[in-house]
Amino acid sequence: MRIVNRNEFFKLHGEVVFSKFRPQCSEALGIKVGLMGQDFVFQDLDPCGAIDSDGDTDLFDKLIAMEENHSVSEGVDYYQYQRDGLFDQDQLFMVFDESDVRKLIDRLEEVLSSGKD
Repeated sequence: MRIVNRNEFFKLHGEVVFSKFRPQCSEALGIKVGLMGQDFVFQDLDPCGAIDSDGDTDLFDKLIAMEENHSVSEGVDYYQYQRDGLFDQDQLFMVFDESDVRKLIDRLEEVLSSGKD
């Protein structure tokens, strides 16, 4: 994993697993899927950003329903695209390399298999 500035981030080819970085802290994971002028398009891997919804009102209704009734379960859609839209030229990004992504996949597979006894 490495930390890059916005210009370096924009130069990375293909889809990139990343997290916005602030000093000694990072935000939720995302996947940069493309560029749009001076902006980028990504898929949010944060659970709230990935809930399958028809917009903010629908999303909030689903979150409230899950909060009020713990048996309610909403699906996630990790193929929803959004644009960043912040245009912060000083933003830094933690970028996963291939081995980091493979380690994450391996760990998630362990979680899936841990309940199968």
